[in-house]
Amino acid sequence: MKKVIGIIIGVLVIVAIAAGIIFATKNTNNTTVKPSNEVLVQYYDNYLTQIAQSKDEDIYNNLLDESLRKKFTQEQISQMFAYLKGLGSVKEYNKNNVKIETITENNKEIYVVSSKIVYENAPQTIKIKLINRGNDLKIIGFSFTNY
Repeated sequence: MKKVIGIIIGVLVIVAIAAGIIFATKNTNNTTVKPSNEVLVQYYDNYLTQIAQSKDEDIYNNLLDESLRKKFTQEQISQMFAYLKGLGSVKEYNKNNVKIETITENNKEIYVVSSKIVYENAPQTIKIKLINRGNDLKIIGFSFTNY
């Protein structure tokens, strides 16, 4: 009888360990890591650089989330980025003044990153809304406003 109880306890311990390993592996693979403020500021900087240097198609395909691509046509996106490019070169921008806000939309964590930037032709506040898709930040919204 003691031997049977020992075997049952041994089997239960093995099952518990296996379940723990499976849960840990699944949890690790499905966990989205929250980006640090430094990562968000770097993404914002890269966003501004890519607008200035790349083709609209590159921005459209690489940076924008699928949900945003569905809302606008390629032509509309190109017009928005053409407007921003038409502002000229950056005259004043301080990454230490970038504001970061975390909000919740549709039960998802959204990062709103914004800053005032003085361009050659007009000052702008540029705001981008980001979502973390499998540890890859994607733009789900943006706005350009004079200040």
